[in-house]
Amino acid sequence: MQVCSNNGALRITSGRETIHARRIDIQSRGQVDVTAKRQGTRDDTRTYPDHLALTPDGDGLMIVNVTRLDSYVAGVITKEYNLDDDEGTEAMAIVARTYALRMQERRRDEPYDVVDNTDDQVYKGIGDVSRRALAAANQTSGQVLTHNGELAEAVYSASNGGHGANNDEVWQSAPISYLRGRPDPYDRASPVHTWTERLDRDRVLSALSRMAGRQVTGWLIGDRTSDGRVRTITLLHGSSRSTIRGTQFRSAITAQMGITSVRSTLFDATRQGDTYILEGKGFGHGVGMSQWGAHGMARQGKSAQEILAFYYPGTRVEQRNGQGLTLADISPPPDQKQPERPRRTPPKEITHTPDERRIGWRR
Repeated sequence: MQVCSNNGALRITSGRETIHARRIDIQSRGQVDVTAKRQGTRDDTRTYPDHLALTPDGDGLMIVNVTRLDSYVAGVITKEYNLDDDEGTEAMAIVARTYALRMQERRRDEPYDVVDNTDDQVYKGIGDVSRRALAAANQTSGQVLTHNGELAEAVYSASNGGHGANNDEVWQSAPISYLRGRPDPYDRASPVHTWTERLDRDRVLSALSRMAGRQVTGWLIGDRTSDGRVRTITLLHGSSRSTIRGTQFRSAITAQMGITSVRSTLFDATRQGDTYILEGKGFGHGVGMSQWGAHGMARQGKSAQEILAFYYPGTRVEQRNGQGLTLADISPPPDQKQPERPRRTPPKEITHTPDERRIGWRR
C-alpha cells in the first residue's frame, strides 16, 4: 500500500485500486513497517508497534504512532543512550519516561505528545531496539522522576564537559532548584569531554548572515555564564554591531555545517587566516543529566538512583504505573489549511490504555 498527500487529502494506492481519504488508522497486534519517500532524500524505513494514524500535513504526511509507554522508552534509549551499562541505561529509562509524560501534559491540544527528533527525544520505532534497552524499560516500568510531587523537568544532554549548566542561563527561563550547574567529574568518560573544530570562515559568516538577515563580517565572544559557557556573541556588520545569544550562534552554525561543528557553547575561539579554531568541552546544552557522565558513574558501580540523585538533586523516583495519566485522542486535520498548527476537533472515540504514547513523525 502506498500513501501520499494530495491536495489536503490522502491518496491510497494498492495494486490497481486508488482511493482518497482524510485519515488512515492502522491497528496492529504486532508491528508495521513504514517507508517514507521524498524526492531528493534517502528512503527512511521504520518499524512501529501498535497503532498508526496518517493525516495530510501540507505537501507531506503526519504519521502518529500510538504505542505503549515502555515500547517508546525502549526506542528512545536505543537512539539516545545505547551505552554498555545497566544502571546508566535504567537511569536513562526513568528520565526518558519522565520527559515524555511531562510533554504529554503540555500538549493536550496537539495531535501528538512528543516529536521523534532532538526537539524532544529521538525515537525511530522499534526495529533495532536493543535487549538492554528493553530490559531497562521493563525493569523501571512506571518509574518517574518527581519534585514536590510533580513530574520533574528531566532534561539531559550527551556531555556537559565537566560542569553542568543552570537551566535559566541556557534557556532564559525561571531557575529550577534541581537544574543547577555543578562540577561533574564523571563526564570525563565522554569522548567529547574536550574537542577541537576547524571551521571555514566564509561558511561561518554566511551562516551567521543568513540568521541575522544582513551581512556579518566577523564576530566576537561576549559575556559568559557562571560555568563558562558563551552567553552572548557580538556580530560585526561593517561599522555596526549586534548581539545574539550563544545558543543562537550554535544553532545557526550547526544548521549549515552539521551538529558537530559547534558541539556546545562551552568553547573558546581563535582565528587563523580563513579558519576559525574552536576548542570546547561537552556536547549539548549541559543542563540536567550528562549521558556520558551517567555512563561514567555506572562504570564506577553507582546505581540508577544514585545517578539520578547526582544530576537532579532534591528529586525522587516514584512509581506511577500510568495512574492519573490520560491521553487526548488522536484528532483529524482541519477542513481548511491554516498557517499555524491548529487545534484538532476530536474524532470518534478511540480507546487507549493509560500508558500509551503518541509520537509525531513528519515527512
